[in-house]
Amino acid sequence: MRVFVYRNLTKNCWSVKSLDKANFGKVLFHADAVHLMNAMGSVSKAGRARVLKEKVKNVHAGVVGQLCTLTNPTIRYEADLSEFDVVDEPIHLGKEPDVSTIHYNPYKAGHFYLDHYVDKEWVGSTDVVLGKKGVLGIMNTWKKSKGEE
Repeated sequence: MRVFVYRNLTKNCWSVKSLDKANFGKVLFHADAVHLMNAMGSVSKAGRARVLKEKVKNVHAGVVGQLCTLTNPTIRYEADLSEFDVVDEPIHLGKEPDVSTIHYNPYKAGHFYLDHYVDKEWVGSTDVVLGKKGVLGIMNTWKKSKGEE
């Protein structure tokens, strides 16, 4: 299932929104951690512009990918968990040198970026874990940023 995952600041968790036709746009789960495959960042330019203008956070950025694993999910609606792994422990990607931290700060850049290097625009990853330590990716692809948008 393709999903859009974003940090829910009110509930202090990750919200998982469906991109599938049947439940498009519905938040199906809240979870402590989410594992996605073939993931990429998604930023709404209009939403970011609103944040910069009003100085108030809103949901305008997240990670899109294929849902694999959820940690401690809270189910909303009638979502079926049978096609995903559900665990109650942290999700680990692999050896630390292979893993990069992925960041997004609307005040610094209009894109996700790798390891605090705003000029390294994150394009996507084969595996991404959104968890308590933030967003971690393995097998990342990135490109040199063209500057501030």
